[in-house]
Parts: sequence; structure tokens; C-alpha cells
Amino acid sequence: KKDCKSKYKDKGHKGNYKKINVANAISTSESSADEDQCNMAAEGKLLTSRGLIDGKPMKIAFDCGATVSIISNKMIDKHVMETIPTNKKVKIADNSVLKIDKMTKKIEVNKSGHICFLEFWVIDNQENDALLGLDWFNLTGAGVFPNQNNRVA
Repeated sequence: KKDCKSKYKDKGHKGNYKKINVANAISTSESSADEDQCNMAAEGKLLTSRGLIDGKPMKIAFDCGATVSIISNKMIDKHVMETIPTNKKVKIADNSVLKIDKMTKKIEVNKSGHICFLEFWVIDNQENDALLGLDWFNLTGAGVFPNQNNRVA
């Protein structure tokens, strides 16, 4: 399995990617086969930006090491967003495993005019309102390029 750091280490990498302006740096780690990975690195380690989720402005982190996208329980409560029950587990960056008991249906994600629809797993995450994982990167064709001015393209 290639992570985004090894996949895009070649500075000359070219692709048909959408331009999305964001800042900061990105962090990755490995995941086990029986759990989904959701990296929530120390503050300031994930690439962050502003965007709209379900039409609501939010602080969004980008993590190509996370297999799924997440949204904070705080945002679900604040915006009275509908959730559905689930019974999943997620392994986070410190190797602890969290039980996920709710998720969203597919909702609109709008980052710089690029729109897609994703399900989000709901967790308590105080650093960011939401985190876009590999599901978002794969759906949009975006990539992480830390050596370029536009780090997510």
C-alpha cells in the first residue's frame, strides 16, 4: 500500500488534478487491515483550510493517511445535522481504537467550488470541524504536493 508521501515524492509528478488552495503540512501513518485509519496528528501537523460541508462553513483538515472522512460531533450538534447509527471502529494516529456509533448520509462537500458528496464518520475532534480522508482524495482526484505552493491540487 502506498501512502501519499511515497506516492508523490517525485517533485516532477504530473497529473490531472484539481487546484485547491490550502496551507500548512501533512502527516501520514500506516493502518491495519481490520480497522480504518483516521490520523488526527498533533495540532499544526495536518493541512487545513476552510470549506463548506452540507452548506455550513467549517475548518477542514486534509489527511491522505486516513481512509475515511470524519466530522466532529460538535458540528453535528451545532448545525443539527442528521446522522444514522453505525457500529464501526477506527484506529487513530496514537494507535488507540475508537468506536464509531454514528455517521452521516452522503452530504455535500464544497472546497473552492469543487463539489462532491461523502459520508462522514462522527467523532469527538476538537482541533478541526471535519477531516477529509482518502475517500475524498480518490473521489476528487486531488493530491498532496508539499513542495509546491498549492499543497493540495
